[in-house]
Amino acid sequence: MRRFATVLVAVLAVVYFGCGFLIDADFGSASLRQDAAPGACVPRACTPGDCSIHDDGCGGSVDCGTCAGGACTAGRCACVPKTCPELGATCGTHDDGCGGAPVCGTCAGNLSCTGTKCECKPQGCKEQGAECGQVADGCGGTTASCGTCTDLTKPNCGGGGANKCGAQPCVPKTCGELGKNCGQVSNGCGTLIPCGTCTDPQSCGGAGIANVCGCTPKTCAQLGKNCGDVPNGCGGTVNCGACISPQTCNGAGVANVCGCTPKTMAVACGTRECGAVSDGCGGSYSCGKCLGSQRCLGGTCQDLGGTSNGAIP
Repeated sequence: MRRFATVLVAVLAVVYFGCGFLIDADFGSASLRQDAAPGACVPRACTPGDCSIHDDGCGGSVDCGTCAGGACTAGRCACVPKTCPELGATCGTHDDGCGGAPVCGTCAGNLSCTGTKCECKPQGCKEQGAECGQVADGCGGTTASCGTCTDLTKPNCGGGGANKCGAQPCVPKTCGELGKNCGQVSNGCGTLIPCGTCTDPQSCGGAGIANVCGCTPKTCAQLGKNCGDVPNGCGGTVNCGACISPQTCNGAGVANVCGCTPKTMAVACGTRECGAVSDGCGGSYSCGKCLGSQRCLGGTCQDLGGTSNGAIP
């Protein structure tokens, strides 16, 4: 009797609602559900990592929002690595925040990388092999006194070489003979002599050689540039490469940095009245949606007939 009642309900539902509905009957219960219209378009939904506007595949569009702490590239959220200048680094290897480790340069000569900067490494008596007299630290800072000659067989400071005790009288050397042209240096006999100053962009010891004017050219990474020819900070230039389309050099308004300036929605859509279009930089805009039974074909809403929900009556 119960099975007969279930079947009867199903038959009456078909008569009343028509062919647009299907019956779920398990001989214990009966329910009604509307069947999806054959051939109806199922709009595409956003997936994790999507951003900006996407074509929903049905003539409309879906807004997948923005990225938290990243950049939307070609409709997908991407991490934006920090450059060496943004990290404040001119040397060493550092975490860029996106799993990378850019090399921000190396230090020359007696310069050493301390944290993120190249710094002059002071040299004392031991490092310079000095036994007597005064020596400069090579960094324009303090001087050190390396003692006196106490051995009566080697009474002369500089008699055995620069700042070394020896039997021979010491003959003081000039800056030119020492190959030095800035700061204070020992004349080899225990006395410091001034050797001049440097002209910008050079600095004393700037190329890593103590008491010699020089300049260490900066790399593209240190400058935060990735395209075109860029001044290297020492009077020359360094080539930082080219950009990959759709990006161009200076494309986002930053000199010698690859970028892209998106088209405005008005320009991108033009005369289109529906669908999604590219902004020219990997993103997209929705130019509108079609109503009722209309579908977007070639940017124009066209009536294809049928009901507004696409169901077959």
